[in-house]
Amino acid sequence: MTKVHIIGFVGQVRSGKTTACEHLRNKHNAVVFRNSDPLEQISQKLSMDKDRSSLALIGMTLFDIFGRDLLAKHWGENIKKINPVTSLVVIDGLRFPEEIKFYRDYGNFTLVAINSPDEQRFNRSKVASDSFKDGSLDATAFLKQSTLKNESYVDELIDHNDFCIENSNSKKNFTLKLDKLILSIA
Repeated sequence: MTKVHIIGFVGQVRSGKTTACEHLRNKHNAVVFRNSDPLEQISQKLSMDKDRSSLALIGMTLFDIFGRDLLAKHWGENIKKINPVTSLVVIDGLRFPEEIKFYRDYGNFTLVAINSPDEQRFNRSKVASDSFKDGSLDATAFLKQSTLKNESYVDELIDHNDFCIENSNSKKNFTLKLDKLILSIA
């Protein structure tokens, strides 16, 4: 049985976390878990908006009651159920120190920070397939999202990364950096 390696991505909104996960799924057969998926499912079931503010409110309400490692524990149970030959799992959107602690305790974990300039992140919000989350915001409101309670630890987590990838050039350049990361942890 192959030991699973977990990569957790942290970064500001629209830094490239989901793009990184999709690349690793497509090229390296990674299993991807997105922290926003359960929150989006709840918002859909309750006919609520799926913008970032609404998702943050749902998340923080759950985290205040059940702990900020709630999603990590959820994905941990899912990781136990995946195909035993799977060697790579990626988590999209880590936000809290408790999640990092959970995954480090789980073992074989790498925290990857993705940095991207504010202007590029804002421009991505306008063309992303899930632009309903923040595509209608102006630049000031977009950047203000970093003050949401669920975003308050992102910079701290970025500072505690195992690897940092700059996503400020082309998508091809970004994915080459991801491939290099995979080679270095293999």
